[in-house]
Amino acid sequence: MRCDPYGSPQYGRCFRKRENGLLTTDNQLRIASMKFIPIVFSLAISACMSGGSDTGDAGSAQGELGGSCYPNMTCNETLACINDICATDTSMDAGHRDAGDIDAGETCAIETTTQHVFDTLVSPASAGQAAMFAQDINDDGIADNAFGGLLGALEAQAGFSVAAALQKSLLRGEFIQLLSVGQDSLATCAIISVSEGSNPMPTPCAGLPLASCGQHLNGTAAFVSSLMSEVVDGSISADLFATNADSEADAFVFLSFENSSPFAIPLHHTKISADIGPSRITNGLIGGGISMEDVNALLLPKLHGAIQATVEADCGSNCGCMSGETGSNLLNFFDTDGNCVLSLAEFQNNSLITATLLNPDLDLVGDDGVDDHLSIGLQFTAIQAVY
Repeated sequence: MRCDPYGSPQYGRCFRKRENGLLTTDNQLRIASMKFIPIVFSLAISACMSGGSDTGDAGSAQGELGGSCYPNMTCNETLACINDICATDTSMDAGHRDAGDIDAGETCAIETTTQHVFDTLVSPASAGQAAMFAQDINDDGIADNAFGGLLGALEAQAGFSVAAALQKSLLRGEFIQLLSVGQDSLATCAIISVSEGSNPMPTPCAGLPLASCGQHLNGTAAFVSSLMSEVVDGSISADLFATNADSEADAFVFLSFENSSPFAIPLHHTKISADIGPSRITNGLIGGGISMEDVNALLLPKLHGAIQATVEADCGSNCGCMSGETGSNLLNFFDTDGNCVLSLAEFQNNSLITATLLNPDLDLVGDDGVDDHLSIGLQFTAIQAVY
């Protein structure tokens, strides 16, 4: 059984609509690890409270195994409310939240949903853009975008453009990022979830030139959705969605470097801000914290590999690059021994990398005053889609 928060088929958790118009859950979910690729994400939760049922085993007391659920759709410890009956919960783990755990601020009676696909995804090309794309991830009053600052420096000072690589990959359909928006009838609160798209119709490119690509970003394309994130809950004012301050949803965003394949990077405490229109989303920002485990396992080797590949493409094996070329600039940044080979050790010990990529700026685990995540912020727009 696969259902998404809006009732259509997806992974592992189903929602149904009660007579009072609020969403409640039919079954439970398992939150899987996000420390590997492909990433498996927990399905979104945005449950609203509803009355219980007096159906159930006549020999079992309310809240006990086989008995009816309590009015707030919960059961005694270790049991789950499934179809209004208390049943064995096979999905309990540290990340699980059921209807009884949902904060009042998360309650949103979803009436309408729209589905979209990213048609632009932009990384910072300068320090100024890194500041523009920043959001307050840990709610300390300071906008965060440390990794964006590094990307801005690499483009502005070395010509290594992640923004260009991202857009080429997006247009060619090498990655497809989907986004669903659910709103209440008054358009005052909303939930957003992101997912990965596949099987685009029409196909992304009509020919080999990049100018022929992007056919699947025409506003009528259809996709298959998978790897759905948790929901980011927020409010809407004058069509502007803003993430609630206490939202700690896990999501993901795609990255792509030059001479490298795109990949998804997990985000924690995800923040999204965007102007939500009926068929188009504009002025979008997506950001969050990247765990240092994912920095070391994903970002560090992939960024190093892409930079080394650019050096090899521009300079060959004999330092044949011309002054001012991107490869030459990158060697000037990172090749400390002058052998025209950028080793991983040289890269990760470089002062720019130790001060940015390997220098976490967010404390998102344990509230112990020790920074354990790296902030990131990107800009996006999205257009209507079907999935």
